[in-house]
Amino acid sequence: KYQAATETVNQLSKDKESLNQVVTRASILEITNFSMTPLNSKGKKTGWFAQTTNLQFKYTIAKNVTAVPGDKTIYLRITRPDEQVLTKSPNNVFQYENKDIAYSASKNIEFTGEARNDVIFWKVGEILPKGTYRAEFFADGNRIGSFTFTFEK
Repeated sequence: KYQAATETVNQLSKDKESLNQVVTRASILEITNFSMTPLNSKGKKTGWFAQTTNLQFKYTIAKNVTAVPGDKTIYLRITRPDEQVLTKSPNNVFQYENKDIAYSASKNIEFTGEARNDVIFWKVGEILPKGTYRAEFFADGNRIGSFTFTFEK
């Protein structure tokens, strides 16, 4: 009886750990409906590379009733075609997988568990090379979305 009870306790512990991992994965926020729009100095959409003064990143944080509600910081990391991260300061870093990594822009939000549309802007301060860029979003120490966009004109 003792051995059977011990095996039952061990199995229940394994089941609990497995369920905790599932809940942890389910509680990670997710970015959907991503779009990037180049804007000129008047805040209007432009198709011309040389006129771009801001990049507008629109996205939706998906509904997630498992995630802990409250204040969250969303980090946007923009990587150029040459793998360099666009950042305004070497101090713009956050923790990801036990490393400090650079980010381009951040925004504090209040997450309630419901879907939320949002936008982050990046002010262009340098000549951006043509090619494919990557926009990655992070929150709570997790990558919550990764998208690519192309600059050609």
